[in-house]
Amino acid sequence: MRTLIVGGGIAGLAAAVALHQAGQKTCVLERYDRTADDVGAWLQIASNGMMALDAIGLRAVADGIGIPTTRLETFAPDGSTTADTPLGQRAGHGPAGRSVRRSDLYRVLREEVERIGIEVIRGAQVASTEQIGPLVRVDTRSGASYTAELVVGADGIGSAVRASLKHEKAQPTRAVPDLVGVGGFAAAGAIPPHFDTPAGSLHFRFGRDCFVGSVGMGDGTTWWFANPRLSALPGGASSAAGMSSAEWSKSLVTLAARDVLPIRHLVEGTPQLDVWASAGRRNSVWWGAGSVALIGDAAHASPPTSGQGASLALEDAVILGDIIRTGGSPRDVVPELARRRTRRVTKIAHQGVALDRAKLLGPFGSFVRDHVILPVADRRAFRTGTSPAAWMYDFTIASTRHRGALADNLSAR
Repeated sequence: MRTLIVGGGIAGLAAAVALHQAGQKTCVLERYDRTADDVGAWLQIASNGMMALDAIGLRAVADGIGIPTTRLETFAPDGSTTADTPLGQRAGHGPAGRSVRRSDLYRVLREEVERIGIEVIRGAQVASTEQIGPLVRVDTRSGASYTAELVVGADGIGSAVRASLKHEKAQPTRAVPDLVGVGGFAAAGAIPPHFDTPAGSLHFRFGRDCFVGSVGMGDGTTWWFANPRLSALPGGASSAAGMSSAEWSKSLVTLAARDVLPIRHLVEGTPQLDVWASAGRRNSVWWGAGSVALIGDAAHASPPTSGQGASLALEDAVILGDIIRTGGSPRDVVPELARRRTRRVTKIAHQGVALDRAKLLGPFGSFVRDHVILPVADRRAFRTGTSPAAWMYDFTIASTRHRGALADNLSAR
């Protein structure tokens, strides 16, 4: 069976490896004409993502990038600690999650794809897909056409494959984003000791107008990101879209000034700021139609705060390979993905939405978060030795094979 994967990012490359291991002849269409070895900031590969990498034989290589991240500590606006809990699998019960540069994870997957000889066609921007009997035709904007028995759309939030299946036009980016992230890599010694993030510990600092996440690295550098309250900007939320990195630097310092946050030190210690925005582009869970399947953000983009985007994409790739390996036909893939994946990815997406809302609450909500919810989570974690939402960090192929049919066979609609 010939399989065509649209998208050469994390989801697409992982799927290529998994399908190759399942005995499939696979080709990847990538819209950009170069590799992404230098693209992106940093992300979490959660414990479940490491389990997925293990399933395709890449955990040992992934253990060589980034740093194990096994603790989560949270802080109130006044700097007091509100919780200090394990992060991911309990020690000895599974792999630790890791904080990695996106480019490093991409490189691990790209090098494996090259090693096993999978063809990657670059500069192929997909315009449309069409089911023609047992085959799917994929047309690109350059006029080239490709056919395969199975097409996998792994082309991200603005998926051209998804839009083609649903007969949708590309949605214009909204002028006012819902969420802006600003961050980067602060040099060693950039932040004073009272703000220090120990190596392998993830810190979440809640301010009144700015949220800051950071992780300490073994070389003393601090990887970080901040989410400002856009309505608190001097020009209001509508000014966010056109702001430069220099303007964000000044604005973040101003927004953080009344709270105990390390923003000024982080900004001053970061040679180059990354700025990214989300404008309501969260795909509802939908796995495709016919012999065209969707995975990763193309199927179910979740809030970045969930820390699960890359890990869920890796899980999707592994399950896709398992469906084919265990005898699934091209038309089985979409309903099987729905049966085995929808409940989990939906639950994790809801978790991410709740975390997003907790970042920048009003006075009453912040009080409840800092004096009730997080301290209760801290005490429970101390008592049980497990992280909050421990279910999220567990993943095995076998656990997904025998789930009953769900009302979420939404993908077949």
